[in-house]
Amino acid sequence: MPGSDILCLATVSCNFRCKQCHNWHISQVGLGEVREYNLSPEEVVKEALRQGVNSISFTYTEPLRKLLKVLDAVKIDLKAFTKDFYREICEAEPECAKNS
Repeated sequence: MPGSDILCLATVSCNFRCKQCHNWHISQVGLGEVREYNLSPEEVVKEALRQGVNSISFTYTEPLRKLLKVLDAVKIDLKAFTKDFYREICEAEPECAKNS
């Protein structure tokens, strides 16, 4: 739903450590450095309804396989096409990147 507000959820930290990350202040923190909530799926839906938003997203980390059966969409943030870029810029080692 383009242009609509979204309730974004995330676990602490991100799978990558991208040097150009514009959300580093929230995506690259550890336990105890941010306010934590432990919400059930029902509580998340209630919060989205309370805020009047139509969408809920899970961000900064890769979705768990268990979630795939209940997701309506998945956004893949492709950073590059080479392992070298992922190693040097994102400090990651994805299996799907082709060899450089």
